[in-house]
Amino acid sequence: MITRARAIVTFLAGLATVAVFVAFTMLPEARAAGQCAASDALVQFELARSSAELAGIFGPRDEPCRLLMIDLMDASNRLDILGFIPAYTLFCCAAAIYLAGGVTRPLAVACIAIAFIAAAGDLLETRTLLALTASLDQPEGLLPRSLAGAWTKFSALALHALLLSAICLLYKPRRPILG
Repeated sequence: MITRARAIVTFLAGLATVAVFVAFTMLPEARAAGQCAASDALVQFELARSSAELAGIFGPRDEPCRLLMIDLMDASNRLDILGFIPAYTLFCCAAAIYLAGGVTRPLAVACIAIAFIAAAGDLLETRTLLALTASLDQPEGLLPRSLAGAWTKFSALALHALLLSAICLLYKPRRPILG
């Protein structure tokens, strides 16, 4: 019964993560930005390293697309903070607990800690991106902080996936991916 409950919680957390992901495309700001926004604009913004890269994402100061892009990025980042980060963090933790067979297993504890590190990095990045849209003309002081948060998030999520694989291979029932 406990295993089934863990599986259900993991499934629901995964479903919530996908639902929030889909919600990004349904934001009114996404529709308003329309042709102004490249499909990978948010990721470009997350990884921007210079004023020139930001100008490529947001466009010139006097262009109408600039304000639409700022609105889109702000709405996306608010949804990230309020929905996506909590959903994927819960999903990462629930998956570790389910696959490991309990919260006290060492690799499950490590996965949970790393999921929270990823969330902390994402929060640093996202809060910095919200500050960046208010200071696009002088972003240099914020870009390193945003990048540090983004790379912390991405690195932690990669490590989390690696540890989940270890759980699948080392803990019973074993779940080998191939053969």
